[in-house]
Amino acid sequence: MFISLPDPEPVPWDRATWLGLTVLVSLWAFLFAVTWGHWGDLTIDCGREMYVPSQLAHGKTLYTDLWYPYTPGGPYLNSLLFRLFGVHLAVLYWAGALSALGSATLLYLTGLNVTSRMAAWTTGSIVLLEAFVSSEFCFPLPYSYGAVYACLAACFCLWCAVNAGAGRRQWNWMLGAGIAAAAAFLSKQEIGAGCFAALVLLAGVRGVRSYRSGESIRQFGIELAALLPGVLLSLTVIVWMISLGGLEFLTQENLMSWPTSYFMKKYANTWLALTGFSLSRKSLIKMGALAATIAIWCGFRWLRRVPGNRGRILAFGVLLCLGALAAMARSDDFISRSLHLFFPRAAVFLIALAVPIAIWVCSTLRQSGSFVKVALLFSMTVLIEPRALFGTLPSSYSIFYNGPVLLSLFVIMNWLVFPDGSSKAGGTRLVDVLPYLAVLLTVLVDVGPLYSHGHANISLRTPRGVIYAGPDKLLAYRSALDFIDRKKGEGGIMSIPEDTSLYFLAGIEAPTRLYQFGPGVLSPGKMTSQEIERIQQAGVRYLIWSNRTFPEYGVPVFGTDFDQDLAQYFRSHYRPIETIGGDLGWNAVVWERLPDSSPR
Repeated sequence: MFISLPDPEPVPWDRATWLGLTVLVSLWAFLFAVTWGHWGDLTIDCGREMYVPSQLAHGKTLYTDLWYPYTPGGPYLNSLLFRLFGVHLAVLYWAGALSALGSATLLYLTGLNVTSRMAAWTTGSIVLLEAFVSSEFCFPLPYSYGAVYACLAACFCLWCAVNAGAGRRQWNWMLGAGIAAAAAFLSKQEIGAGCFAALVLLAGVRGVRSYRSGESIRQFGIELAALLPGVLLSLTVIVWMISLGGLEFLTQENLMSWPTSYFMKKYANTWLALTGFSLSRKSLIKMGALAATIAIWCGFRWLRRVPGNRGRILAFGVLLCLGALAAMARSDDFISRSLHLFFPRAAVFLIALAVPIAIWVCSTLRQSGSFVKVALLFSMTVLIEPRALFGTLPSSYSIFYNGPVLLSLFVIMNWLVFPDGSSKAGGTRLVDVLPYLAVLLTVLVDVGPLYSHGHANISLRTPRGVIYAGPDKLLAYRSALDFIDRKKGEGGIMSIPEDTSLYFLAGIEAPTRLYQFGPGVLSPGKMTSQEIERIQQAGVRYLIWSNRTFPEYGVPVFGTDFDQDLAQYFRSHYRPIETIGGDLGWNAVVWERLPDSSPR
């Protein structure tokens, strides 16, 4: 049989398994130490993730006092950590880094139940390599801590559900999975919703199996009941969110991804295409690249079957070629082509094709019940990451979803490359390691420049911690913080359109509920009028108007391409008095309120 669907049995906990876990922890410690502070972005969303929990720790309420585009789990957890350990960047760094370690470890443990030891270890290692890059798409200082915590919760949910699928104390494991799904939902709503959907599907598949085999379906009801605590917890928080200002206020003036929000109406197509959810011609090309990926896997299969010394020579030659390709990679086009072959951008689409196959195998009882674990893994992967259907990358948004994707991808790869199931014990032959090594090298080629770029930065030291940035940006930011320190007693200071980290690092409050003005945050009409009223009431004297642009949404310039009414108000009531920064890199213009435009 060309494709084998081996019944997944757990890998034993022997010396090699413990060694794999030890190497994972050591890799985490090394990356965390050598990249300390080289994460995030001072301008982009990371500032929101610093500022909002610090304000919650001082008694403010999310949504009513502070605009926030996601469910409340991330900022409230970080505010609790700030109350316990102090308002400091190091608290955020440790929270994100430990979440990365937890996610990698849980994926390793899950992988040992559904695939080979090498696949489980490679998945955990790639998650760690992606987690510590010098970018806003990292774990220690991300664009959204909600995504980080939801990733951790989803990995815990997957681990519990896989153990439930193995038939061991299903009720206890399903209870843990349901609570983890609730934690994911309260951190990043789409991830939690996908977890809940996968758990219901798991219970349904098991119920169908029980019915067809003539067994009692009582267990189906018990497993659904085990999910109730998580569902009730989520509903309770939703009711609290709505009670703060009503459903319209929550969905139209906070949650940007709500289907009827101004952001979704205006920018949904651009935003979804940016993350990979698009059926354009480019997406079709990515689908075609899957054929090349499968051909490479079949090549590895053939290579394993070559007997004697010839096989070892060929394996060594392939290894040298892979190393040479990684070393010679210089252009974006080359890197992109490599990613398409070994780290397919349409990975989620491929896994979606495998979901009905796995469910069919389970429902027809042609495999033992433990195959339910694979069906669950595939289903949860697709359900939590539909946005990255054709956008799986070792960097960017998808890194917070990539763990289950990689694990699923390696399961499918093992069906093709190791039809005899020989990789289950981990294998020591070099040729058995090559498929995983190819993916690792591809990831290193992609994230390597992000690591090297980060170490060219220099430190910005503030009372709230140290963070690294490029020399030009750091000097300009230092000047902006000095300006705030000199002027903060003379009236309100507002940073536009973003750079929320200035509020956090300077230890001041934004003058209004809105602290950043990206595309779609402020809807025209009523919301804009209310914001102008709040600015007048807050007595905002100075504006720090930076050159932050938003080309990813197709409307790059604040005040010109979007939010024209608010910008017109600023231009008619304020005048530029000072420029911060040079012509290159980050800079800002300070605007002062006109004397005849004093607040009411």
